[in-house]
Amino acid sequence: MNTNEKIAYLKLLIYVANSDSEYSEDELEYVNNLANLYELSESDKQKLKEDFDSKNESIEDLCKVITNDFTKRCLIWELLALSYIDSECSQEEKESILTISKFLGINESVVHKMENLMNENFNLQVKIQEVLRDE
Repeated sequence: MNTNEKIAYLKLLIYVANSDSEYSEDELEYVNNLANLYELSESDKQKLKEDFDSKNESIEDLCKVITNDFTKRCLIWELLALSYIDSECSQEEKESILTISKFLGINESVVHKMENLMNENFNLQVKIQEVLRDE
């Protein structure tokens, strides 16, 4: 991904994280970790925050920046992972993800399959933690 795609990708993550009016520390850390992984400059990180705060860009415009089909699907997966970081995906987060998927041209049935996989993944992680903590 180029820098513009990375920034759009992160802005969409922030949009979903804020869709339920609860941008948790875990969600913030998730987005910051991706920004660091993408090796964004400090000025790009600051621009990301400023642009989001000013809400100058539409979700549709952000989605247009991401053109690769694999990247689009990865984004939906990341959005679901971010939404489940606080143990459940709120209705507002689900609606935001579906809106983004429509702008990306991803069929709703694919999103539902991914969500089912995310639920299975989350439940598996809970079971793993139970086993690891069992004495």
